[in-house]
Amino acid sequence: MKYLFKSIVGLIIFAIFLTQCSTSKIQTQGYDFRKAKWAMSKEEVKNTDIITAEGTDKAGNPYLLAEDTVADLPCRVGYYFSKAKLMVGGYVFVSEYVNRNEYIEDYERIKRYLTGIYGSPDDEISVWRDNQAKQEYQDDQEHWGNAISRGQLSYFAKWESERTLMQLFLNGGNGKVNLAVRCKSKE
Repeated sequence: MKYLFKSIVGLIIFAIFLTQCSTSKIQTQGYDFRKAKWAMSKEEVKNTDIITAEGTDKAGNPYLLAEDTVADLPCRVGYYFSKAKLMVGGYVFVSEYVNRNEYIEDYERIKRYLTGIYGSPDDEISVWRDNQAKQEYQDDQEHWGNAISRGQLSYFAKWESERTLMQLFLNGGNGKVNLAVRCKSKE
């Protein structure tokens, strides 16, 4: 009986641990983006992650980069600073596919992952940017990945918390496809 009780307690602790691990990739409890808070300095953020590169953008704002996986998908992680404060964090997913419909599957996978953590998106939309492509492909999902790579179709989902705006994007153009999550301070 004592062994059974210890086993049950152990399973409960393990389940809590797994829940915390699955939510730590995007936002950890008490933090805004991963293990960082908005308005942290670059040096403070460096202490929260394994940074693989750093630099400045065209406007002279610093950024930090890391690598990770989210929902079992490889990605680059970016921390972006304005006025020496962390204001934006994001993930750019780096998988490349011959069958471009696999990007849509990845989008749906990430959306399910985020929905499991934050609930249903506050807003979600897919937009056809080319009426001819819409008429031609709207009822033929086999071509949607190619339409995305040509900039004809985009997907978007948004979640908001008290301090953070999170956006999931799937778009493209010129034969390339972009899948990313952007987290931005609402301050």
